[in-house]
Amino acid sequence: VLFGMKVFITGDLPKNPKERSIIIMNHRTRQDWLLFWTVSHRYFNAENTKIILRGDLKYFPGFGFGMQMLNFIFLKRKWEKDQSVFGRTIDFFNDTDYPAKIIIFPEGTNYEEGSALRSYKYASTNGLQQYEYCLHPRVTGFAFLVNKLREKRLDAVYDITVGYPKTMPQSEITLLKGKIPEELHYHIKRYDDSELPESNEELGDWCKKRWAEKEDRLRQFYTGDKTFNGNNTPDTTAMLKFTAATIFWIVLIPVMMFLIHYYTIIRYYGIISLSLYLICGYVRGMECISIDWYYYWHEKKKHN
Repeated sequence: VLFGMKVFITGDLPKNPKERSIIIMNHRTRQDWLLFWTVSHRYFNAENTKIILRGDLKYFPGFGFGMQMLNFIFLKRKWEKDQSVFGRTIDFFNDTDYPAKIIIFPEGTNYEEGSALRSYKYASTNGLQQYEYCLHPRVTGFAFLVNKLREKRLDAVYDITVGYPKTMPQSEITLLKGKIPEELHYHIKRYDDSELPESNEELGDWCKKRWAEKEDRLRQFYTGDKTFNGNNTPDTTAMLKFTAATIFWIVLIPVMMFLIHYYTIIRYYGIISLSLYLICGYVRGMECISIDWYYYWHEKKKHN
């Protein structure tokens, strides 16, 4: 809308907005999760989209507190500590029958020189194929997520491959400098839950096979015409909705600054709210506190 960025989408598109699904994606840059909103708001009900991210991102001013309020899942990359937080959040989605679309990056980190070298060494040690365009996935979290959602209902897994044919924003600084991708290319493959295996080990192998396919797809993308399946027609779905949302936030920010500057009660409200968010966010996290609060009242009603 603002920067002329074009989005190209091929493959399977979601049909049911109440679908409970998992989205797996290659992690080419640190901005993949942010740029994916260009697809999420079109097809995956952005308000129901939950992203699994690094734990330190929850403390990022502004965005971090917003993501806490949206019940994003923050992990510390230590499975012994992450499993309980991970499981409790999914239990909450199950108990409320929330139509979550959960985005997980099985590679665990974005593709860059250091992570590519570690992936290369891992492949050499374990006799695996050497990847040039993605990293070997870590499958423990994926398998856990599939079976946890199945306790209530899992409708599908969407395997998404993202490609950047031109500008590739590796960091937040890149975007702040105005280096916005001219094009984003996404290929989507939908797998019904019935197509997935049952055991954790088989689910891990299934995920690894998708990554082998993803490596081939990305090789064809970057060494060919830099499109998926020859698609060179940008997606213009829901542009009016996206434009309206963009205008809303552009107008809201200066309006709030005006109110804070000229109205004392608004200023105090802002200070108190920010202080509460800071305290709660750093002590435990609003995403965890909101779940604790839900179960507190749920148990209280059961005993009344």
